[in-house]
Amino acid sequence: MLVTHGADVRAATHDGNSVVHWCSWAGGVPLLRWLVGQLQQEGEDAHDAVAALNHKGCSAAHWAASGGDRAVCSPLGLG
Repeated sequence: MLVTHGADVRAATHDGNSVVHWCSWAGGVPLLRWLVGQLQQEGEDAHDAVAALNHKGCSAAHWAASGGDRAVCSPLGLG
């Protein structure tokens, strides 16, 4: 809903945590797949978005592991 109202799917917090980070942590596989698709539609390299590090050096994969949902690793290319 936020994206349909103009929210930026590339947005990040001041610590560098992106929407992909948060989605990976929350374990939302359908939402994560949709988000990666949106990034691709906008000409972004989904691999870069998934591999991007926050200011502490953590990627979306770190966040997926922290969230504890193994199913999230598949759309991240890890499973």
